[in-house]
Amino acid sequence: MTVSELTGGTNDTSFVGAEGGRAPTVGARSLKSADFALLKRYVLNAHLLDRQPAYYTLVISLTVAGWAATLVLLAYFRSSPNLVFSLAIANGIMSMQLAFIAHDLGHNEVFRSAGANRRLGLFVANLLLGASIRWWADTHNRHHAQPNRMDVDPETITPLWAFSPGQAAARPFAVRRLLRWQHLTICGAMLGAGLGVVAASLSFTRAGGERAGGMSLMALHWLVLPAVLMGLLGPTTGLAWLAIQQAVFGSYMTIVSATNHMGMPEAGDVPDGFLARQVLTARNVSGGLLLDLLCGGLNHQIEHHLFPSMPRNRLRAARRLVRPFCQRGGVAYHETTLLGALHEGYAELVTVARSVSLAAA
Repeated sequence: MTVSELTGGTNDTSFVGAEGGRAPTVGARSLKSADFALLKRYVLNAHLLDRQPAYYTLVISLTVAGWAATLVLLAYFRSSPNLVFSLAIANGIMSMQLAFIAHDLGHNEVFRSAGANRRLGLFVANLLLGASIRWWADTHNRHHAQPNRMDVDPETITPLWAFSPGQAAARPFAVRRLLRWQHLTICGAMLGAGLGVVAASLSFTRAGGERAGGMSLMALHWLVLPAVLMGLLGPTTGLAWLAIQQAVFGSYMTIVSATNHMGMPEAGDVPDGFLARQVLTARNVSGGLLLDLLCGGLNHQIEHHLFPSMPRNRLRAARRLVRPFCQRGGVAYHETTLLGALHEGYAELVTVARSVSLAAA
């Protein structure tokens, strides 16, 4: 199905929504279940849900090799401080690229078999990253089911930040005092976001969510990697290397995550229905293939939420179907630049912080 067919014989791709500035208001009506079934038929007819073995073989091989290369090079250049810490930055970046692969495996985007996705996910997430793939799948699936539903969507549940005035007002008094500065403290907290994932994985494991094999792989990561770093660089430099790597990884993860939903309408403010809920609470980030690489395809957040098992290299093509489809259905499809997306998310943090300050005045 072409854009021309979807838009009634015209190639006009204008749409309801904003190209920057604040997130758009809700569209005129909710697309119904039958409308989504029609859209899915277009997607299936275009073979956009077909597995992409050659693509993922290349991406996974290059990413794992790149991650491993940073550690191999560290052994050769450990006497050069500039190169040592440059490799920490490079490993942090490659770790996030591994996290994108773990994300795709958790959504069963890579293999047809759920078991094959899970086994490779254990290797990538538990062993190479030291985080639980089972925790990620549990948390992320709940996010997809209820995006931007405050205190239900796991991505909106944080101990020291709030993403709406109502959510902030319900927090304990001591937390509300901190929320007045959340737009400033978030900048520092992002440095530890990667360790936050590890802490959440451990909590999930203690609650019985992770199996013995996954627990063993996580333990192996956190025993071997620090030991290798301290053996090569000494305790002080080894721990500094790990701190830089984690700071880069956490910052990268936070920046990509912040562009997806932060500052978009809450679930309770949008019409009922799967398609409307997924489209109106998400944001796309415009850009070329380099941005697709840097964001792991999550810059096409609307298409990803509508079709979570779609391989990431097919999301750009799906956009050419989804965007005009939403236009015809009168539902706002919001897409902006990377800077625009970050501005919208940050502005929401500021708005919430100000609401807390005004309530305390």
